[in-house]
Formats: sequence, structure tokens, C-alpha cells
Amino acid sequence: ALDFEATELYAVCIQHELDHLIGKVFLDRMTDMSTLTQLDEFSQYWQKESSNVI
Repeated sequence: ALDFEATELYAVCIQHELDHLIGKVFLDRMTDMSTLTQLDEFSQYWQKESSNVI
């Protein structure tokens, strides 16, 4: 057995890898499937219009 503490990004990475070992994917952790979207749709919604700056 291995016992340690992880915080911040390291904790997220450890959790991600442990999820792989037990067969979980990110969809298993989503609480609201309505937020699931395609990358194109996401980019369209969140992309800021470029302004002409001189």
C-alpha cells in the first residue's frame, strides 16, 4: 500500500491516473451532461471577437 498526500494540479493528475486503473472516464464524474459539447460549439460560444487595436 502507498499512502501520501497530493494537492492542486498534482492531486488532479493522481486522481486522473487512479481513475484509469479502476476504469473510470471523465463522463463518470460529470454531474450535468447538458454541459457536454463539441469543441467547435464550445469555441464558437467562448471565442472572443478580435478587436482592431493599433
